[in-house]
Amino acid sequence: NRALYLCGWCPLSERSRVERLLRRLQQRSLYQRAAALSLFHLDVTRAIRALVEGSEAIARETEYKNRKSNRNNQAANGREGKAGGGGNGGGGNGRGHSGSAETEEVGGRANDLRMAAIALSGYGTQNKLWRSTCQGLLQQL
Repeated sequence: NRALYLCGWCPLSERSRVERLLRRLQQRSLYQRAAALSLFHLDVTRAIRALVEGSEAIARETEYKNRKSNRNNQAANGREGKAGGGGNGGGGNGRGHSGSAETEEVGGRANDLRMAAIALSGYGTQNKLWRSTCQGLLQQL
């Protein structure tokens, strides 16, 4: 317990404090850290939950950003049309391209969390298909 205290963590016996810490980490979008801490506390189910909830939160955030970006692009295209200009046809200064790259990166993070949750879900099982699938996918990452 002393080592945990020195690391800023609470004792294993204080589950409610651990859960509060996990929720705080997730609120700060530190889903992997919450999952790792859950694993350190031997709670595989809670680790999977942190990863799944994180992937869902990231997916919602990505969807929101996409909608907002689309509205901004439509508004910019409308202004260009009214002004009689807009020779670039792309809706302005190319921000759409960097926005889509950012969206892909964030979407990739959500997929990474899902993949980790899938890998953890089979931990301790004797399912050879699950193991070989995870090993094959791991080599592709």
